[in-house]
Amino acid sequence: MAHSCNLAHWLYLAHQNSAMRHALLMVISSIWITSFAQPIESNPRSSESILIELHKLKNFRKILYLAAHPDDENTRLIAWLENHAFAEVAYLSLTRGDGGQNLIGTEKGIDLGMLRTQELLQAREVDGAQQFFTRALDFGYSPSTKETLEHWDKQKILGDVVAVIRKFKPDVIITRFPSDSRGGHGHHSTSALLAEEAFDIAADATQFPKSASMFGVWQPKQLYWNHSTWWDKTIAEHREEFVIVDIGSYNPLLGKAYSEIASQSRSQHRSQGFGSSVQRGSREEFLKLMKSAGELSNPFESDDEEWNNLINGEAALELIDEVIENFMVLEPEASIEGLVKCHKAVSQMEAFRSKNEKLAQIESLILSCSGTYIECITNRESYTTGEDMEVTLGMYAQAGFPWKITKASFGKNDFTLSQEKEPIPDNQYYTLVDTFQAPSKRSQPYWLENNIENDLFDYPLTPQFGIAELNSLPTCFVTLSNGEIKITAERPVRYKWTDRSIGELKRNPVILPEVEIDCESFVLLNDTPVIKGWVLVNSDLDSIVIQPMIPSKWRVEPSQTKWERPKKGQKIPFQFKVMPIGKLKNGRVDLLARTGSAVYGERRVDIAYDHIIPQSCFEETSVKVVGEKIEIVPKKVAYVMGSGDDVPKTIELLGAQVDLLNINNLSYEELIEYQVIIYGIRAFNIHKEFMSSKAVLTQYVQNGGLVVVQYQTSRSVSLSDFLPAEIKLSRYRVTNEYARTTILDDKHPIFNFPNTLSDTDFDDWVQERGLYFAEEWGPEAYPLISWQNEKGKVLNGGLVVMPIGKGNVIYTGISFFRQLPAGVPGAIKLFANILSYTGSNE
Repeated sequence: MAHSCNLAHWLYLAHQNSAMRHALLMVISSIWITSFAQPIESNPRSSESILIELHKLKNFRKILYLAAHPDDENTRLIAWLENHAFAEVAYLSLTRGDGGQNLIGTEKGIDLGMLRTQELLQAREVDGAQQFFTRALDFGYSPSTKETLEHWDKQKILGDVVAVIRKFKPDVIITRFPSDSRGGHGHHSTSALLAEEAFDIAADATQFPKSASMFGVWQPKQLYWNHSTWWDKTIAEHREEFVIVDIGSYNPLLGKAYSEIASQSRSQHRSQGFGSSVQRGSREEFLKLMKSAGELSNPFESDDEEWNNLINGEAALELIDEVIENFMVLEPEASIEGLVKCHKAVSQMEAFRSKNEKLAQIESLILSCSGTYIECITNRESYTTGEDMEVTLGMYAQAGFPWKITKASFGKNDFTLSQEKEPIPDNQYYTLVDTFQAPSKRSQPYWLENNIENDLFDYPLTPQFGIAELNSLPTCFVTLSNGEIKITAERPVRYKWTDRSIGELKRNPVILPEVEIDCESFVLLNDTPVIKGWVLVNSDLDSIVIQPMIPSKWRVEPSQTKWERPKKGQKIPFQFKVMPIGKLKNGRVDLLARTGSAVYGERRVDIAYDHIIPQSCFEETSVKVVGEKIEIVPKKVAYVMGSGDDVPKTIELLGAQVDLLNINNLSYEELIEYQVIIYGIRAFNIHKEFMSSKAVLTQYVQNGGLVVVQYQTSRSVSLSDFLPAEIKLSRYRVTNEYARTTILDDKHPIFNFPNTLSDTDFDDWVQERGLYFAEEWGPEAYPLISWQNEKGKVLNGGLVVMPIGKGNVIYTGISFFRQLPAGVPGAIKLFANILSYTGSNE
């Protein structure tokens, strides 16, 4: 193949030249792959990265990988396509993963979607591909395509897939999953179904005419399914049916195998527990052709003919080959002259599909070869809407290249330039500092600007459609010239700071509203709840009025609270007593702040982990009030945290003391201080060391203690290794939150004490009933609740009581970790009764 030969030729030259060989060894000893997919962020690349990008400059092939969620993508194949085949690769994930679980924190729903979006972007930083999304909300596990499309408007999501195809214009589409039930998840099979249908209609201007008008129509040449032994254990026996690539091959320029890059990429999905050990060695990927609209000599790599078929393309290709052949590791700046010639040749060619992308690639390569570093920095982490903000455009010309700045702007506003316009000093930090006005709207991820309806995010079709994120601030543009070429570079605005334990860190600055409202708790229990919170003042104001918006016939004291002339930076506490009156005992209270004619009602939510760029969004400040009296017997409980959840907060609201404990550090004498020991979700999955506490836990239960275990995954975990009980878990779940509930023993105390449950207590649950139900238990154990899953299978293992000696172990797959933070009254009552169970086995 042409690219492999070019790369091999360059390596051959390195072996013929001792200086070059020494330089190459120095490069390989320290290399890791950098992303070229987001040129807006690109700054000087290392020499080996420049060489990879030069080879990509020759390749026209564009490949769209398509699946349903963050972490569905095959990072092995993506890394190979991007860094060996030198294709331009993008991953289209239908969703942002909002409905999944979280192994590293308590984020759920849209907050989890924000976290997983950033994990995908970090994965793309490693393997080099681009990232796209549709408007589909991940509403949780779905058993079938039919059920999935009852949630999602098929035409809208199909239109989104078509829009991304027309925008990206891939030659090849690769799906991760089959379009039938073998996908194992309704979202998975739907992603393949939509890919197949979009392949057929993306070239038809009458289908989704708005995106056809905006992006033009496009016909991909081929569609493949990334088959594997998941679906066919005998796949190697009929190899002739597939295109097969070895993605485990070793790249001496990178000093790594593509599977190593893939392992690092996949390990960015930490919230899903997808940390991967480094893989090396040969590994084959199987691709089955599903649809074809034309022949490709090689589905993954274009050959020289694609350049040669363009008018004046052969001359441009010769110039590119000349730059590659003469490239010097220690003097990348020597390639600038050749790259300028390439730029001129391509710019003079007639329009073709990738013309703008190729010109942008060449410009980025010139900046890298000249060692040009550009950044746009603010001096603060946050600003209030409309506030003056200081912006610094900083630049290093590190290879002595004589750049002059001819224009610089922050969005539509220009920086003030000196009249001299002298060349930027060699290897010195050159800055332009100016003051601009912050945007008039507070920061918000673009897909959260409007309300979610019918499990779809609501945002319009624009030229930016489908991209992973948009900065709330304008970007900076700087135009550089050396007399022969002008290059306009784009950089996002960042806030930069130094953490002494980590080093330099960056994030997007946050634009704040004038007023934020926050609360101590967003679920309140019992008949006279008190809302406690505070107002954050971000601007000097004449006055602020806080008013709770309550359900009809309820009362609140006081009806509102007013402050005169609050000052910027103040944190003002408030308190309201809510009195549910009449039959409606449960409801929602929205908190609004009025200042002049403006109304505010949001709180800031920050999502920060060390593997992602910190994120912020603003969410409505509302409190779920459960006004009916809910009681609980135990006064002191121990909670053993697993992957992370907010269940302890609800237990405290019920009136019990909750101590977060490491069970391994406690003796029996310390355990008996607690009436209940509760294990959080996935505690046994992530803390295998808890097996060592089985003996003391057995003593605790046999002497009358109660142990409650929330859902654990069935993968590589046997509960009998942790508990004095016989129980086996399944992968069964009930994803329909409205599934009919059958009580197997309505006289049992768990349904009657201290709170009486009725059928209505299983109404208005969120997302699902439960997951990872028990499927086998010992002869003394008994189930209490039955549900049917979407396939009609009766599942009795959602709540199982296991008497042990004088005490009990209770396993529950019920998704209390979702229901309790959402303030679902019936789920709270049921959980309170479970914790209060004192069934004697004497």
